[in-house]
Amino acid sequence: MLKFLKNLFASRPITLAAKKGKIGEDAAASFLKKNRGMKILRRNFRSGRTEIDLIAIDEQTTVFVEVKTRSKCAKVDGYYAAVSKKKRSAVRRCAFAYMSSLSAKPRTWRFDVVDVVLDDNLSVVSLRHFENARF
Repeated sequence: MLKFLKNLFASRPITLAAKKGKIGEDAAASFLKKNRGMKILRRNFRSGRTEIDLIAIDEQTTVFVEVKTRSKCAKVDGYYAAVSKKKRSAVRRCAFAYMSSLSAKPRTWRFDVVDVVLDDNLSVVSLRHFENARF
C-alpha cells in the first residue's frame, strides 16, 4: 500500500508554481547559509496542512523562515502583502508543533521572511531577508 501511494504521488507533474517555489527556497537556504552564517536544520516541515519552508539556527536562536517567491512583474510585494494574517497564524502553529516535537526546546526563536524575485528565465533577480518578522 505504501509503495502504491509513493508511486501515485511521484508520478504527478511538477507545476510551474512548485518549480518557482523550489528555486526560491534553494536560493533562500543558500543565502542564509553563505551570507548570514545560519545552519539549515529542516526544509518543508509539515504539521497538518501547514508547512514551514525552512528551519534554521542563527547562533543560539531557532529561526522559522517563510520564503515568498514571485516573478519580477508581480504587483504584490512579497513580505508586506503576501504573508497574510491567516498565513502568519498557521506558520506560528506549525512552529510550535515543531518545537513540541523536540526533546530539548530552544531558548529563543524568531520568524524571518525571505522575498525572492525571479525573472522570466527563473533566475534570481533579487533576494531580501526580513529578520524577526511580525508573526
